[in-house]
Amino acid sequence: MRKLLFVFIIIVFGVTVRAQSAFYVGGNLGIPVGGDKKDDSTIGFELQLEGLSQVSKNIRVGLGASYLYYLGKERVVAGIKQGKNSSYSLPVYGSARLDILLLTLGTDLGYAFGLSNADSGVYGKLLVGARLGNIMVQLFTSGTEARVMSGIGVVVSL
Repeated sequence: MRKLLFVFIIIVFGVTVRAQSAFYVGGNLGIPVGGDKKDDSTIGFELQLEGLSQVSKNIRVGLGASYLYYLGKERVVAGIKQGKNSSYSLPVYGSARLDILLLTLGTDLGYAFGLSNADSGVYGKLLVGARLGNIMVQLFTSGTEARVMSGIGVVVSL
């Protein structure tokens, strides 16, 4: 009987959480503004997927993951072109959003796994967004100790 009650509670809780949750997909474009390796890159692109749950009228929290790509600058060593040193990383993070009228203030905090020419480390993001229906246009600053970028992005609620 206890097992049945436990399964019932899990199902009800899962349906309740699912009913108050939303998934978001977005893309960001930015320029390097800081970090140990900011001079190695010219521009950064980020694709993100987040799941956020409404915990109060104006507050949403959840989890997210991104694919972060920095286009490298062409390097010249002793007069010989060495090619571009692009880097890729996979940030996984917790998210918090505060909705005030049509504005959203947000933060992400997690860990970025370096995939190619990227250092792994703590990942953080601060953003301010304007919501227009199920679309949000955001200004942000994000990155790790090695690279920080600032820019603009678009996020869509699914």
